[in-house]
Amino acid sequence: MVFKGKRTWSLLGPRKAMTAGKAAKKTKNVYVQLLEPMLSIYNPMPAVVRGSIVVQFDVAVVVKRLSITFAGHLLFYDDERGNHHDHHHFGHQHQHLYDQDGGTQLVLPPGTHTFTFDMPLKASSTLPSTVAGPQMRVAYDLQAGLEYQWVNDQKTMVQCASQAVHLVQLPSYDDFWIDNMMATIDSQKQSTEWCSFHVLVDRRMAPIGVPLHVHVSMAPHCERLKVAKVVVELTQRCMYASKITYRKLRLPCKGQTRSYLSSVHQGGIPWDCDFQFDWPSEGNELHADPTMENDENDKKKQIAPSSWLIPSFKDPNGPVHVEHALMIHVVINFPEQSGKFIQRTRRMLTFECPFDLLHAIGHDNLLTILPSSPTSIAIL
Repeated sequence: MVFKGKRTWSLLGPRKAMTAGKAAKKTKNVYVQLLEPMLSIYNPMPAVVRGSIVVQFDVAVVVKRLSITFAGHLLFYDDERGNHHDHHHFGHQHQHLYDQDGGTQLVLPPGTHTFTFDMPLKASSTLPSTVAGPQMRVAYDLQAGLEYQWVNDQKTMVQCASQAVHLVQLPSYDDFWIDNMMATIDSQKQSTEWCSFHVLVDRRMAPIGVPLHVHVSMAPHCERLKVAKVVVELTQRCMYASKITYRKLRLPCKGQTRSYLSSVHQGGIPWDCDFQFDWPSEGNELHADPTMENDENDKKKQIAPSSWLIPSFKDPNGPVHVEHALMIHVVINFPEQSGKFIQRTRRMLTFECPFDLLHAIGHDNLLTILPSSPTSIAIL
């Protein structure tokens, strides 16, 4: 192919060559491919975004500059309806793959060209996991920018392409030690004027969706005392700048080794039970009064989706702070004199402890499936 001025001549004739050039200008010619669909951040190891930029033209072009930009975006909602929100950009990082300034001219012949890249993310421990909930949304993207010219044409044109990057924050290096990963939550013995009780949770951190096992023991200090109910709630607090949103999620009980004492039992005896608490299914969240004894009433109050759950994030240099706590409620009742009458009094004993909620990784094999990566050419 021979270029003369701004007209294009070829063996196919000038009209067909010019038509091909116009079509190339109208179509998308730049694409971003990521090697990993989900990127795990494991402090202190830096996370690295790897992939390739695919450039495809039907005619020859002169590359002026090829670069990639990584950026994070945070939307923090003030209310549940999402009417008011703050938009914050963070984690911005730029990298040149090719820059003609002070270098040799890069001419790409017609066809497909692939340029690989490795971008280590600076201070990756300050980047929260990708989330999309009613309280806040965190998203990342990688954008590629290509500045180019047609051969023998001084007009510079720009094409861009972007691809979403899904980040998952894993526990820190210290959390992966056996003592920490196997650590339990132990309330020790708690005493009140009515009873002594002990709560034991099988883990202090868990991914979203992993069941929790809770053991509750109770020794009465008064006659005919009964355990009416055990409820586990997860509280979530999100903080951005000076704004705070608070959410409480009740975990449904999927099984217990001992039933509560019925009205035919007098009570006043030691009581212990192992429970398994699961997570609400999508679209069903229990948000009822924990002192209510009738589970059917709880089922009627499923009002919000479980998409409210956001992984814990506590880095002081991060754009947002998310913390969780477990609240184990033990509801008891016992007879009490009230004037000339004896009535059953209800009390709720609560043990609260910090809890780390981890990302629900592993679903759909997102951490193991890699896209096909063609043979590529790296430009340094």
